[in-house]
Formats: sequence, structure tokens, C-alpha cells
Amino acid sequence: MSEQTRELDHTSELKKEKETLSRRDFLKGLGVAGAALTTAAVVPSFLSEGKVRAEDGIEELLSQIESMSLVELEQAIFHEYPVIPDLEKIGERLKSITDISKGGTLMKSGTSVAWGMLRSIYGDNVNQESIDFGDEKYKLEKVLEYFQIPFWAIDICAISGVDIGQLIHDSYTCIGLTQEQRPFDVPPMPCLPNTGVNDSYIEHFKPDVALNFIGTNLIRHGTSLNDFALQVQELITYYLSNGIIPILTTFPQPKNSTDEVYKNWFEHPKLYIPADKKAEDVVNEALKDRVLFVPERAFKYNILLLKMAEMYQIPIINTERGAVERAQNDGIVTTEYGGAEIDPLHFSKLLDIPPFEMPKENEKFRYGEQTITYFTVQTLYELLKVMGK
Repeated sequence: MSEQTRELDHTSELKKEKETLSRRDFLKGLGVAGAALTTAAVVPSFLSEGKVRAEDGIEELLSQIESMSLVELEQAIFHEYPVIPDLEKIGERLKSITDISKGGTLMKSGTSVAWGMLRSIYGDNVNQESIDFGDEKYKLEKVLEYFQIPFWAIDICAISGVDIGQLIHDSYTCIGLTQEQRPFDVPPMPCLPNTGVNDSYIEHFKPDVALNFIGTNLIRHGTSLNDFALQVQELITYYLSNGIIPILTTFPQPKNSTDEVYKNWFEHPKLYIPADKKAEDVVNEALKDRVLFVPERAFKYNILLLKMAEMYQIPIINTERGAVERAQNDGIVTTEYGGAEIDPLHFSKLLDIPPFEMPKENEKFRYGEQTITYFTVQTLYELLKVMGK
């Protein structure tokens, strides 16, 4: 038996001791088995047709956000809400959700924004001994002691073109793993009948903590702030009902639409044009998507995430502020992936992510991914501390 298999068996035994809560009756897959993945994020009807409930405090919250000016929104994101959440205030709440044991599994779920995140720590080709976390090495060591991500499944719950509803409801998001995608001595993650990929991952690995990069596809497809609130509420309740601590994040997006580099992204896309497409059609489609991310609109969705995390007393990492403050060029770099242009919605998109390296004193991280990995490790360390680990 390999060391990898022994670690998985050890994790499984630890998780068998954990008391889990029943899923709610409405967490049912929509039965779209075998359907191809598309870029259309379909909002489940029971959410899009629903109304926010005043007793949950969301109606008042939405009214408050809608009344905020752009200056007030920017002030809140970049000055009032810290990058790393203050978990001391909600420590007892977190302890009531679950306990955390050494050798457990960390779940990473979300849209394509999640690609690359934590890969400089948990990636397939990363020797964890080669990671440079500087003077804060002890924090990384503590996190690695309690949380692992199977390297063959690091992005299995991070899918392009889908969002909250598909991840927890639609069976077509669970594609499983072929023999070529995993080590020969590690069993595949089975896809459960009529369930989304998150359910299958939770059933297989029994994680205590789930890190979520969500929202960008919902925004891209014009989801209202009301419906976005309903989906975020659904996601939070979904994890809590499974005895899992959800960690949310704000999503990356340009901090304004007037600086030249951002103006070009909004108005003059540089795109890869497939041979069977007309350049004009591809550009026009991109322009329709990108106008939905202007700060005047998108800031409201990040504020909603921050305030709902407060309401439910769960952690949220303000990744947008973190990248702008700690990464070169706000975490945005020129990429050859899909076209030579900035990629503000994915921070920076790298095909080959090197092991994590702490920048020198008074310098910034080169890439957005490493910046967000840094703040994620910080948050996980603080979580372990308030849990008494």
C-alpha cells in the first residue's frame, strides 16, 4: 500500500467518526445526466422564481446595498472589510458547525476563477518541501498538518461556465476521474446518481472545510442581486446542513473601467478567434459579458458576499482587496491563454504554476494566484487557531 493510499484511508477513518447532518429534501439533482458542459449558467427555477424572506434579513440587506454609491462600495471593499476575516468573533459559532482533525481533506469548489488557486501549494508537481513561505513557514506547516487536497482531485469541483446551482444540483457537473487522470493505486471519486459534483466530493472525502470561488458566471449571465442573494443563501445552508464550514471569497474584477489597461479590456477585447467563428461575433459576445462587470455593478455583488458572510457568521476572504494591495499590477498579468490580454476575472491565469514563493521585503507577489494562496493559508491558519488546534 502506498503512502498516498494510507493517507486517504486514514482520512476516511477520521471522517467516519464525524457526525453528519441529513441533507435537506430539496437538495435534489436535476437529472441532466450526460449533458455536455456549456458556458450557460442556468439559475434553478425554485431560486429565480423565489422571493427573499424578510425574516432572514436579506430584504433589508439588498435595499441597503442598492442605495450605496460607487464611492461607498469602493470604500467598503478596499478599506472597511479586511482581506483576512476576524474569526475570533465567530469562533464559538465555527466550533458548533464541526470539529477539524489532522489529516483531513480541504474542499475547493467554484467557477474557473478557482483554477490555479492553491496549486502553488497542493499542485500535482509541487514538492511541498520546496515551498518558500518565509518567516511564516510555521503557519503553512500547521495548515498542511490538518488540510490536504488529493493532487489528482484539486480542481475536480472547479468548473468553467457553471456556478452555485450546477455545482450542488446538476449531475452533469460530476465527470469523475479516468485511470489516466489519477495514480494507479488511488481509487477514483465516484459520481453518485443524480447528484452534482459537490455532493459526490463530500460523500467521498467528508471534508470539514470548503473554500468557494463563486459568482462570476452568475454575474456574467445577468443574475439579479436578489437572485444572487438567494443562491448564496442556498450555498451557505447547503454546507452547514452537511456539517461543513464554508469559506467564501470576493471575486476578482477590475477596480475601475477608466484606467487605460481596464478600458481596453472593457472596450477592445483581444481574443482567440476559433476557425468556425466570425471575429465580429466573438468580440460582440465578449463585450456583452464584460459590460456586466463594470465596478458600478459588480462591487454590489462582492459587498453582498461580505455582508452575507457576516450574517451567517462564516469566514470570507476579501480576495479582491488582497490582490490589488499585494500583487503586482493588481494581480493581473498578460496571458497567452485564450488571447494576449489582461485577465482581471481570473487574476492571472498561468498554465504552469511554480511552487509558492514569498516575495522579498517591500515587494509584491508577481501573480494573483500566489497572492490569493497566501491569504487562503493565512485564513486557514486563523481558523485552526480559533478551533483550538
